[in-house]
Order: sequence, then C-alpha cells, then structure tokens
Amino acid sequence: SFARGSGRVGIVDFLPDEGTIRFSRGAQPGVLALPEGIRIETEAGDAGQAYALLFFPDGSASDLEIVFAASSGRATRLRIAGVTGRIELKPLEPPA
Repeated sequence: SFARGSGRVGIVDFLPDEGTIRFSRGAQPGVLALPEGIRIETEAGDAGQAYALLFFPDGSASDLEIVFAASSGRATRLRIAGVTGRIELKPLEPPA
C-alpha cells in the first residue's frame, strides 16, 4: 500500500454530498465519482456526513463502517478494522 511503502499516512475521504471518494498518494490526489444511483450512508441512514479513512505505515487504519446503497435497494457494507487495516465488503439484505 501507499502508506507502508512511503512511510506516510494515506487518506481516503468519502464525500456523500458530492458523490465522490477522494484519496491522496503523496502529491498525487485522485477523485472517484460514484456511479449514478449509488450513494454513501451509514447503517443508521445518515447520508450527508463526510467520512475520512486513514491508512498508517504500520499497516493499521482508522476504524470505518459505511454503506454503499443503490437506488435499486441493494447495498454493500464496507468495514475497515483499524488495528489490522483489514477491509471487509459484505452485501446487505434489502429492508423488508
């Protein structure tokens, strides 16, 4: 990863209001636009808050849990375990 290889913190910002994910790799910032019909929210349904994810050179990260939800009703949870930096993606059942 960038953080381990460079010895610097890697930052990923999830910006629901803009529909983008911004990241930095040193002097090389990047922006990814979410596909049409996809939004970022927490499982509590808060779709407006921005979220920052930090990856550290020791392999750890900040804890984060967000949901990518589609207008079709499908959703996937993204969970990052801070201590290990492990990333987990899990499809969620649509609400009944």
